[in-house]
Amino acid sequence: MIPEDLPPWLKAMQNGSIGEARTRAFLIDRFWILERSVDINGADFVIQRRMTSKNLLDQRAPCFGVVQAKFFASKETTHYIPQDYITDADGELRKEFFLLCHTGSEELAKSYLLTAEDMISDFELVESKIRIPGRKLLTSSKYEITHAGLSLERMERALRLADFRRNRSFVRWFLPSAELEQDIEIIYQEPIDNWWGDIPEGFSEMKKEAQKSIDDLEDVHQQLLEIVQQSDPEKALPIAEILNHNLQGRHGLSVSISDDLYNEDLHYAVLHHKEKVTELKNYGLLDPYITMKSNLLRAIVEDLAPKMPINQDMVHRIEIRYDPKTFRNISYSGKILDSKESNDGDGRDHLDRPRYKWFEQRNDGYLIACWIPERFTKKEKYETWESCVSRKAEMLIRDIHEAVYELWIETP
Repeated sequence: MIPEDLPPWLKAMQNGSIGEARTRAFLIDRFWILERSVDINGADFVIQRRMTSKNLLDQRAPCFGVVQAKFFASKETTHYIPQDYITDADGELRKEFFLLCHTGSEELAKSYLLTAEDMISDFELVESKIRIPGRKLLTSSKYEITHAGLSLERMERALRLADFRRNRSFVRWFLPSAELEQDIEIIYQEPIDNWWGDIPEGFSEMKKEAQKSIDDLEDVHQQLLEIVQQSDPEKALPIAEILNHNLQGRHGLSVSISDDLYNEDLHYAVLHHKEKVTELKNYGLLDPYITMKSNLLRAIVEDLAPKMPINQDMVHRIEIRYDPKTFRNISYSGKILDSKESNDGDGRDHLDRPRYKWFEQRNDGYLIACWIPERFTKKEKYETWESCVSRKAEMLIRDIHEAVYELWIETP
């Protein structure tokens, strides 16, 4: 706690030191930290991903991150961040710039992480500076760091994406054809399951289909270029004949595009994922929601693995209670039942249910889920029961996690 009787200039210096010390402690577990002797362009710290395979002198060296630290003495404190720290000359976001804000002392200490996108979208621009008022930042949990590992992971993804974009522009200058890049925007890398499947993997497959079409287009372009640059019609006409034969469509020449390029289900999954992440983040619940999933999976493994193997007709009945407003205070209990003992009153045999998992009850802050573990994939010889149960339970956890979100979104 900083004494109240200190002069303002000394308070400001100590607050700055506290902000920088907490920022360093937060970053050091994940990044290499480089400090500048003078704070230029908002860089209290320059960070680099811990990569031993790349060198600073490489032609495509890894991207640095720029981190500025701010301390808010109270809700009345306001800080200003110059816009050119956040966007470049073309108005593109500097995804490698981060603002770490701190407040409070000892057990009341809190920290907040803001990306360039957060500052542009949520805060006011005043005379070419982004205004960050403590009254807005500190009274909301939207940007509060509640799970350090998840926040650090988002920063690391942002640096990977910054590398991807810079490298992509280099590739376009250096090579005549497009290079297949596997990166994806940070929001779609949040570890939240969906009904469709793995969005980054699906996007990667879409890119591969697009790459195939690009290769075909480049072949056509190359042949057309040969015709344009040819001075001998005898040499040009056979090329035109081949093109005409290969590309003739009903309405003149056409080039085919892969039928698998557009996936409607992936499109809906992407929209749902983005809506979900944005909504949870707006209420400061993204990290607790993600953490809830890993906590439930761990509870299932600890409960079920010691009891394995079980009969193929045995049901694992799970009862979960939690705080529906925070996704915390999780209470879990599970038991193994004969399939006939687990009945929700509809008179049907649960063994006939599709995919061998179902809900018996779902309401705000409480749900009962059942599944038949041995009707899922079998245990591999090299697996422990812990890893086997963890793998088997993934589909069940996905459904539980989605049900928790649906209940939350439906609650007034």
